[in-house]
Amino acid sequence: MKKTILILAIVLVLTFMFTLTASATQPTPISGFFYFVDPWGPNDYCITTGENYTPDGFLVACVDQLVKPGLGAHGTMALTILTADGELSGTCAYNLRTYDIYGIARFVANRCTGDLAGFHMRGVGWAANGLWEGSYHFDP
Repeated sequence: MKKTILILAIVLVLTFMFTLTASATQPTPISGFFYFVDPWGPNDYCITTGENYTPDGFLVACVDQLVKPGLGAHGTMALTILTADGELSGTCAYNLRTYDIYGIARFVANRCTGDLAGFHMRGVGWAANGLWEGSYHFDP
C-alpha cells in the first residue's frame, strides 16, 4: 500500500513539473542592430530593434560588460521595451559567447528585475554588419 502511494505521489509531482515547464509563452522573433557607446568603453554597447518593431513594441538595451580576457563574458543589461500600454524597464543578467573565427556572438539575457521580471531573450549577432536576431518571451 505504501509503495503504491509513493509511486502515485512521484507521478503526480512529475506531472505538475511538466505542466509548469510547458506553460511559458512561446518565443517571439526579434531583430535589430548594435552600436558601441562612447565614452563607456570597448566592452559596453547597446542593442536595439531600430525600425524593426516587435508585437510588444520598441526595444532598447545597453550592456555593461565586464572587461575580461577570453571569449565568454558576463555583465548586466539595462533594458527598456515600449509597449502600447507604456514602458517596461529593468535590469537583466547578460551572458555573451563570441566566436573569433566568424565574428559571431551569441547572447542570453535573463534573471531580470523590475517590470521585466520573467523576461528571457537570446540572440546571435554578427560583427561584420552590426546586426543581430533572436527571440524573447515572458514567463507566465
